[in-house]
Amino acid sequence: MNRYVMPIVFILLLFVDKATATQRMALAEFYTNTSCTNCPAYETALDQIIQAHPDAFATVRYHVSFPSSSDPFYRFNISDNNARAEYYNVAGSGVPYMKIDGIITPTSYTSYWYSIQNRDTVSSPLSISLSGEYNPTARNGNLHISIEATSQITATNLVVQIALVESNIYYSAPNGVNIHNQTLRFLLPNASGTPLTIANGQTVYLDQAFSCTTLIVTDNSEFIVWVQSQTNKEVLQASKIGITNLTVGIEDYPALPSVFSLNQNYPNPFNAKTIIDYSIGKNSDVKLSVYDLAGRLVNTLYNGAQEAGHYQVTWDGKDRNGNPTASGVYFYRLEAEGKNVTRRMVMLK
Repeated sequence: MNRYVMPIVFILLLFVDKATATQRMALAEFYTNTSCTNCPAYETALDQIIQAHPDAFATVRYHVSFPSSSDPFYRFNISDNNARAEYYNVAGSGVPYMKIDGIITPTSYTSYWYSIQNRDTVSSPLSISLSGEYNPTARNGNLHISIEATSQITATNLVVQIALVESNIYYSAPNGVNIHNQTLRFLLPNASGTPLTIANGQTVYLDQAFSCTTLIVTDNSEFIVWVQSQTNKEVLQASKIGITNLTVGIEDYPALPSVFSLNQNYPNPFNAKTIIDYSIGKNSDVKLSVYDLAGRLVNTLYNGAQEAGHYQVTWDGKDRNGNPTASGVYFYRLEAEGKNVTRRMVMLK
């Protein structure tokens, strides 16, 4: 399988005097096989947890060669699936197999959510923000990764891992599973990841070019990014972003956009602040507002005229009076060009 993937093109390091821990997004790495008869119950349990808590954690599902090497998802990318299976010696345990943040191995699917919740309560020394561009015609793009060290880091030998996963894949598997989610397609730039050197107060920026074959439905695909210690395999932080949440049309970027769009905020979930990215295709009056779950106006982030272009606004999690808002679900709404669009975001403190 040819990847057509370009290497990371630059790393920029900035220094900021800062020391505050960050809300963690746990990483669930699940190992399965389409001929594994014990796997369906575990797959279903994981699906249900994700459906109930879509923003609480990130998931990558690897397909291994046992009990059958004819698994089509294993064969789609044998080298990357093998690499992550060997990383945890999954062959020695068999499937189904789960790792939470690289260090927790739940033995029953009944403890999956409990393990994830426990990790989410452990603050992280890192914050990961994702954005990027995607050209649906050329089926390629760039993923932008911002990693900020918000407190002291004691872990060593760090690497950044990037996985492209696809969901809602229909395949009538021998074990009875018909819909396959968070299925690994590629590890970028390769299974070894990218070495990361970072200290408290520093921010590292990475750019990763990517290309998707026509076999991948990009509307159902997302990038999972995590920082992991090669010393003890602990995952320090994870983040995710759907390809549909990337800016569309990189061939025209940064020229004036021809579409009205509101991208997913990042990071999401967020703690202290989050960035909202949007585009307007023509000069227009623009209003960007935040609402709570009950539909009450929380804050107006922008209200005025803007020229056609790409814009970013940072919300610091405060209401119109400058008071901090509570943890929970919020909605942000963009009104311009006589149109409006709304997206959902989650604040976790």
